[in-house]
Amino acid sequence: GWSARPPIDVPVDPDCVTAVRDAAELLASLGHDVDEASPEFEGSVIVDPLATVWAVGNVDDARFCETVLGHPLRRDDLEVTTWELVEYGRTRSAIDLMDAVAAFGRATRQFAAFFETHDAWLTPTLARRPQPLGVLNQSLGGATAWQRFDDSFNPWNPMANISGQPAMSVPLWWTVDDLPIGVLLTGRYGDEAGLFRLAGQLESARPWAGRRPPIHVTTPDAGLPGAGRPGASRRESEV
Repeated sequence: GWSARPPIDVPVDPDCVTAVRDAAELLASLGHDVDEASPEFEGSVIVDPLATVWAVGNVDDARFCETVLGHPLRRDDLEVTTWELVEYGRTRSAIDLMDAVAAFGRATRQFAAFFETHDAWLTPTLARRPQPLGVLNQSLGGATAWQRFDDSFNPWNPMANISGQPAMSVPLWWTVDDLPIGVLLTGRYGDEAGLFRLAGQLESARPWAGRRPPIHVTTPDAGLPGAGRPGASRRESEV
């Protein structure tokens, strides 16, 4: 089943829509039965409940870091978005966490029903084209505001985190200015093997290992075609 419709109301870049439609057509050409369909679940689970669980987990990580460092964390010990998550996590109660976990359980059961009739769910990986470095690592005033910003960029992947189902992003589409656009395939619970087989089929049909942007780093013996080849120009070997 494929869809370009996100589970929450956010805009989707046309390139991301094109990428998922093209991937659906490619899968159909390889012999798969493909239809336009989506799981039905409460999309709001990826906003406030996810922010609560994520933030509380970061508080636990922060406590471990303080043990290793031997002093309370200072603001400049963490990236700003992580610091805000820790601050927010310290405001959550046990009841807040239990409510969030219960919301995860309801959404997971709803989500799983889709996979009784479909082997995988195909969507764009992200709702936007690749963003410049630094766009995601900025304060938006607090953890919940940043979570909503992240969801506007990344509305599909969080459900795999919540449900525990395997998911993979494959780079099957490139924009006219040669930026990679991923498509996300989420599989049945425990069926990582099915996704690996699908990835192998897709890569055989449309290889991507040799594609590189105009400015990139090559690493000797990286196992990629042409990696570390003699005579690489400065433009090819430096960022």
